[in-house]
Amino acid sequence: MTLDDLKDLRWKCGACNEWHTGPMLDIGYDSPYYWTKKHAEADRKARLLPSRKRERPTTFLTEDICAIDDEDFFVRGVIHLPIIGAGETFRWSVWAIAKPREFRKVFGNGRRPGAGGTGGDVFLAKHAD
Repeated sequence: MTLDDLKDLRWKCGACNEWHTGPMLDIGYDSPYYWTKKHAEADRKARLLPSRKRERPTTFLTEDICAIDDEDFFVRGVIHLPIIGAGETFRWSVWAIAKPREFRKVFGNGRRPGAGGTGGDVFLAKHAD
């Protein structure tokens, strides 16, 4: 079987909720496995507050990073798997557990990447080693 054999395959995208035709080469999850409805509700409520009234959230989810209860930290990455005989890759989006120290190293400025224009600044949880 080749990618050309899949050109008529129809599938519904979970991100845009649209139907697409062709091989599905991107798979991923919106949140880490441990992210629950309770966490989502806490994140939603924190984002509804005006930025001047917001406290530093201990639980939040963005497109690429996640913190749960100021204890568990996650970073999303994409694994590109080559497709033999094709010039394309299968892209698998995965959430990796990050140690608090390493999480702070990458996001050490204390602000969520891209924060500002959409709902104000979100401060990363401070975590003692």
